[in-house]
Amino acid sequence: MAVSNGASSNVPFCTDIESYYPTIKHLFALKNGRAPSTRIGSIWLVEAANHGDSALLNEKTLKDHFSMFFPFRNYGLGIVTFMTSGLVDTSDPRLVNIGHCGGSTALIFALDILLRSYGLNSTTVVLIEPALFDRRVSSGCHGMAKRVRNANNKRERAWKALDDAMAYTSKKSPWNTWHPDVMECVRREFFKVTPGEITPVSVKTPPEQESAIFDAEGCMESTPILLSLAPLMPVNIVLAERHNMWTQDMYENIADIITNSRPNIASVRVVPKAGHCAAQDNPLGVSTALLDILSETHTRRQSAGLVSYRL
Repeated sequence: MAVSNGASSNVPFCTDIESYYPTIKHLFALKNGRAPSTRIGSIWLVEAANHGDSALLNEKTLKDHFSMFFPFRNYGLGIVTFMTSGLVDTSDPRLVNIGHCGGSTALIFALDILLRSYGLNSTTVVLIEPALFDRRVSSGCHGMAKRVRNANNKRERAWKALDDAMAYTSKKSPWNTWHPDVMECVRREFFKVTPGEITPVSVKTPPEQESAIFDAEGCMESTPILLSLAPLMPVNIVLAERHNMWTQDMYENIADIITNSRPNIASVRVVPKAGHCAAQDNPLGVSTALLDILSETHTRRQSAGLVSYRL
């Protein structure tokens, strides 16, 4: 999940899980060329319950119970449900957990629960453009949430044809900076088609749900939790070169939190030629950062024979 720059006139948006496919493709290609000894066992994408195909599946529940607010803690509980489903071995120290923006916030809540209640082992964490804020920017966070809702209320959400939908989307920020391979994923997966309607093409994720998941309090509540988890597990932070998301005060707040916590942070990287939606702007750059993190982790753990990863 992500939103665009509240400091400008950009339109808020969501990043459905399919937009990460090009990054995954690059990750495997890079691994095979650079680090064949580092094996990636599997990759799972956990979608927020109110985004993409999940939003279609949960449409009635979202309208009845989450029409105005879908907190990141709920997203975190969804991650916990998946992680404790039996599909994932939470005691496996080779597990790598990756989150972006609000997905990072949800992941932090989930890791806290998994560590305290389910015996999660020392897992590697990667946070891409995380929403790390404290109370010093409380007014800015809540102001951003209001701007997100106002902008979403003005968005077009239905079109007569898929070409019309793509023409509208491609001209809007941030999509107008996304890599062509990612935009192909947007074309295939971002919209739903309802034959017989006057405007049969519409977005899968309702703009109201994009507003509902912008949880300012959740962002600020998750930061101290992360700082308490950082000494217990390797936390890697991946930032974007372009500051096109938050206000200047909010960016300074993120930098201050990272600087003060640096002794407990495993690594900090910057992806070039990318804004807040780093994996969508520069999928190769993000996959390179991820492989570097995996390689460093591999080097640290090689003596123990832990050489595969589950992302």
